[in-house]
Amino acid sequence: MTAIPDRPEALPKHVVLIPDGNGRWAKQRGIPVLEGHRRGAQAVQAFLTVCREWRIPVATVWAFSTENWKRDSVEVKGIMQLVEAYLRRNRSGFARWRTITTCWKQRRSQIKESSAI
Repeated sequence: MTAIPDRPEALPKHVVLIPDGNGRWAKQRGIPVLEGHRRGAQAVQAFLTVCREWRIPVATVWAFSTENWKRDSVEVKGIMQLVEAYLRRNRSGFARWRTITTCWKQRRSQIKESSAI
């Protein structure tokens, strides 16, 4: 468990994570781009764990922008598979949260229904 700050009342009520650079990070290290996205997904999990432990009521992850659809189709498919696997794997754990909302702003038709919570 991550230590809760001395003044929990001073914590924000809403925090946002915008992952960026996972592919660049992987390329710089000579590893596959999708491995960079997998590592980024692990960082998202760590972020959400801290938010839950610190009782931050709202955490938003901006996981995929409209610009991301322009990437190589193999990379897009890999990212979508990561999202789907994460949602499936953690579905039962979401019950601990008061509210979980997924928001698909663009191209909802391209997201598998099985990924929706």
